[in-house]
Amino acid sequence: MATALRLLPLMIGWFAMNAPSGLGLYWVFNNVLTTISTVTVKKLVEQDELEPEPIVSLASLGLPRQIEPSPSPSLAPAPAPSPSPSPSP
Repeated sequence: MATALRLLPLMIGWFAMNAPSGLGLYWVFNNVLTTISTVTVKKLVEQDELEPEPIVSLASLGLPRQIEPSPSPSLAPAPAPSPSPSPSP
Protein backbone atom coordinates (compact mmCIF):
# COMPACT_ATOMS: atom_id res chain seq x y z
CA MET A 1 0.00 0.00 0.00
CA ALA A 2 2.81 2.42 0.89
CA THR A 3 4.57 1.62 -2.39
CA ALA A 4 1.41 2.38 -4.37
CA LEU A 5 1.01 5.72 -2.60
CA ARG A 6 4.60 6.64 -3.46
CA LEU A 7 4.32 5.61 -7.10
CA LEU A 8 0.90 7.14 -7.77
CA PRO A 9 2.14 10.74 -8.21
CA LEU A 10 4.81 9.51 -10.61
CA MET A 11 2.24 7.57 -12.63
CA ILE A 12 -0.07 10.58 -12.81
CA GLY A 13 2.89 12.74 -13.90
CA TRP A 14 3.80 10.19 -16.60
CA PHE A 15 0.21 10.08 -17.88
CA ALA A 16 0.01 13.89 -17.85
CA MET A 17 3.25 14.21 -19.84
CA ASN A 18 2.12 11.71 -22.48
CA ALA A 19 -1.52 12.83 -22.72
CA PRO A 20 -2.77 16.01 -24.37
CA SER A 21 -1.92 19.14 -22.36
CA GLY A 22 -5.57 19.84 -21.54
CA LEU A 23 -5.81 16.65 -19.46
CA GLY A 24 -2.82 17.60 -17.28
CA LEU A 25 -4.16 21.11 -16.76
CA TYR A 26 -7.58 19.69 -15.90
CA TRP A 27 -6.08 17.34 -13.27
CA VAL A 28 -4.00 20.09 -11.66
CA PHE A 29 -6.74 22.70 -11.51
CA ASN A 30 -9.35 20.15 -10.43
CA ASN A 31 -7.15 19.06 -7.52
CA VAL A 32 -6.42 22.65 -6.48
CA LEU A 33 -10.09 23.68 -6.63
CA THR A 34 -11.24 20.53 -4.81
CA THR A 35 -8.72 21.13 -2.03
CA ILE A 36 -9.74 24.77 -1.65
CA SER A 37 -13.46 23.94 -1.56
CA THR A 38 -12.91 21.12 0.97
CA VAL A 39 -10.93 23.38 3.32
CA THR A 40 -13.52 26.16 2.98
CA VAL A 41 -16.47 23.87 3.71
CA LYS A 42 -14.71 22.32 6.72
CA LYS A 43 -14.03 25.79 8.18
CA LEU A 44 -17.64 26.89 7.63
CA VAL A 45 -19.14 23.76 9.14
CA GLU A 46 -16.66 23.44 12.00
CA GLN A 47 -18.35 23.43 15.40
CA ASP A 48 -16.97 23.94 18.85
CA GLU A 49 -16.24 20.78 20.73
CA LEU A 50 -19.05 19.93 23.12
CA GLU A 51 -18.21 19.52 26.76
CA PRO A 52 -19.83 16.52 28.42
CA GLU A 53 -22.45 17.30 31.03
CA PRO A 54 -21.50 16.37 34.56
CA ILE A 55 -22.98 13.15 35.79
CA VAL A 56 -25.39 13.75 38.64
CA SER A 57 -25.34 10.99 41.18
CA LEU A 58 -28.63 9.94 42.64
CA ALA A 59 -27.28 10.48 46.15
CA SER A 60 -26.83 14.19 45.50
CA LEU A 61 -30.48 14.67 44.50
CA GLY A 62 -31.86 14.59 48.05
CA LEU A 63 -31.53 13.29 51.53
CA PRO A 64 -30.69 9.63 51.80
CA ARG A 65 -33.56 7.42 52.84
CA GLN A 66 -33.22 5.24 55.88
CA ILE A 67 -34.21 1.79 54.78
CA GLU A 68 -35.03 -0.56 57.61
CA PRO A 69 -35.48 -4.19 56.72
CA SER A 70 -38.88 -5.51 57.64
CA PRO A 71 -38.86 -9.21 58.43
CA SER A 72 -41.01 -11.28 56.19
CA PRO A 73 -43.46 -13.56 58.03
CA SER A 74 -42.39 -16.58 56.05
CA LEU A 75 -38.68 -16.00 56.67
CA ALA A 76 -38.86 -14.89 60.31
CA PRO A 77 -37.81 -17.55 62.83
CA ALA A 78 -40.64 -19.11 64.80
CA PRO A 79 -40.83 -17.92 68.41
CA ALA A 80 -39.47 -20.39 70.95
CA PRO A 81 -42.20 -22.07 73.00
CA SER A 82 -42.44 -20.65 76.47
CA PRO A 83 -42.09 -23.19 79.28
CA SER A 84 -45.51 -23.99 80.65
CA PRO A 85 -45.86 -24.08 84.43
CA SER A 86 -46.23 -27.55 85.81
CA PRO A 87 -49.53 -28.22 87.62
CA SER A 88 -49.27 -28.27 91.42
CA PRO A 89 -50.82 -31.33 93.17
